[in-house]
Amino acid sequence: MRPGRAPAKNALLFLLAASSFAACGAAAGGWQAGALGKIDSLDAELAERHTDLLSIRHKAVGMKERELRGAQRMVVRASFDVGSGAVKVTVAEVDLHQCINGHVNRVLFEKKENLLLAEDLERSVEASKGKEGAPDPEFSAKACAQLQQVVRELKRQAEEAGAVAFSGAATAAFRKASNGPSLLKQMEDEMGVRLRVISQEQEASLGWACVNDQFRDQGVGEIVVWDSGGGSFQVSGFEMGRHTSWLRDVGSASTLATLVRSVQGCSLADTASPNPVSVEQAQALARALKVQIGAPPGSLEMKLSAPGVRLYGIGGGTSIFALA
Repeated sequence: MRPGRAPAKNALLFLLAASSFAACGAAAGGWQAGALGKIDSLDAELAERHTDLLSIRHKAVGMKERELRGAQRMVVRASFDVGSGAVKVTVAEVDLHQCINGHVNRVLFEKKENLLLAEDLERSVEASKGKEGAPDPEFSAKACAQLQQVVRELKRQAEEAGAVAFSGAATAAFRKASNGPSLLKQMEDEMGVRLRVISQEQEASLGWACVNDQFRDQGVGEIVVWDSGGGSFQVSGFEMGRHTSWLRDVGSASTLATLVRSVQGCSLADTASPNPVSVEQAQALARALKVQIGAPPGSLEMKLSAPGVRLYGIGGGTSIFALA
């Protein structure tokens, strides 16, 4: 395995095929193994056909969109990535007549603003512990106001760069925050920025697709992507015609919470910074994280040891790569 580095994610369309699962049992062990093998084969075939159907639908929608566009060719779009530790925007000129959903002709503007939403959620979890009927974690009023201010300012700058369409994705922190969907809806109504929460599987596939697009000279089976963020990490690859992912809800925010609460025995609310961290505390944190993360799948370890396979790391200032 050779290490690699890849740029941060851009906004790409995602299609993830769902697969069906069936199980049956029998008294005879040999017959059962054969039956399960046939079921696995049928399951793979159904998943492949479902993928084909999604692809056909995807192409049909794209063709209809191009028909409605008429003579229009170029459009400037702004794509937002509302992550657990930062908000990013990319403004690009898109050629609508190339590819089904358009081709990025050139990037006009990029900006990132740090905003530790996942850490805000961790403090919410801490504040609700011990309370009877404790509510689900939610963003604080301060964090909501900061996010709105950041998105509003980034949209203004995107408009100055020529953007006329605004959309994007929200990730791990919004998958956990009970008030996340209402906050996104409010921003769409007030600012015209359409943001949707994507699943961790979708996040993994987007990260892999972005790296694959950057390194087209390398075979798809030789690319493994480790996406490390503030609220989660994903390791994804492509195997036997489908995406495979190892997903964990461990990021810089949960790591900070483990360090402060479990290792140092303090409260996040009362801790401005965990530093200085002693060697013993760092070692204790490493042991705790190994338990939280668990062992990687054997198939992933085998793939990473195969000749020609490269592991690409993507992430920003709150990722594990910022420590390397």
